[in-house]
Amino acid sequence: MRTDAILFFGIIVIVFLIVIYRKIKYGFWGKKELMCTFSIAQRTRVKDMLDEQGITYSCKTVNRRSPSPFSAGNRSRTGTFGENLENEYEYYLYVKKEDYARACSLLNTISNR
Repeated sequence: MRTDAILFFGIIVIVFLIVIYRKIKYGFWGKKELMCTFSIAQRTRVKDMLDEQGITYSCKTVNRRSPSPFSAGNRSRTGTFGENLENEYEYYLYVKKEDYARACSLLNTISNR
C-alpha cells in the first residue's frame, strides 16, 4: 500500500513538471512576449497600432526601483539623484500566439519608420 502511494505521488510530480516545462517553453496562458521597453512613448505607439489592427494584447508594468523581498530598496538612503528616471518603469507587451507573427511584422513596420 505504501509503495502504491509513493508511485502515485511520483507520477503526479512528473506530470506537474511536464506541465510547467511546457508552460515555460511555449508561453504562459497562450501568450508570447512581443516586446519589452523602458519608453512609455514607444509602448503607447505600439499599443495604438495593435488596437488599429484589432490585435488583442496585454501589458505588464514593472517598477525597477520598487523594493523586493530580497532587497529592502535603497531609495530612502540614496534618493534618485543622478539616475535616469525614464528607466524606472519597464513595460512588457504580450499578444496571443496566433497573432504573434502579424504583431511582429507590425512591429517591424514601426521600427522602420
